[in-house]
Amino acid sequence: MNSAEMLKAMERLIKIFGAPRRIITDRGTAFTSDTFKRFCTERQTHRANEQVERINKVVMPALLKEAGDLEKWINVLTNVQLSLNATVHRSLGRQKCSLGIKSYH
Repeated sequence: MNSAEMLKAMERLIKIFGAPRRIITDRGTAFTSDTFKRFCTERQTHRANEQVERINKVVMPALLKEAGDLEKWINVLTNVQLSLNATVHRSLGRQKCSLGIKSYH
């Protein structure tokens, strides 16, 4: 995905969720470009990449398995995200998606 495609996707997400305070990315060219840096500066969004490479080791194989071709990743991203959020996380002992839900047992 090049910078223009990524920024178009970001604009769609911003319309739905609002502008993020922080964007965590890898060091791919779409995120290291001057265009992306301007995009973040104009929106006063902090850029970071500390956590991305580790999670990519989980997400990339899941996207490839679901899409069959990494070029089609955007078509399956929501399903992969839901699956990962519903998986019981070893260190948490529960699903990530349940962290914001209060239990009244």
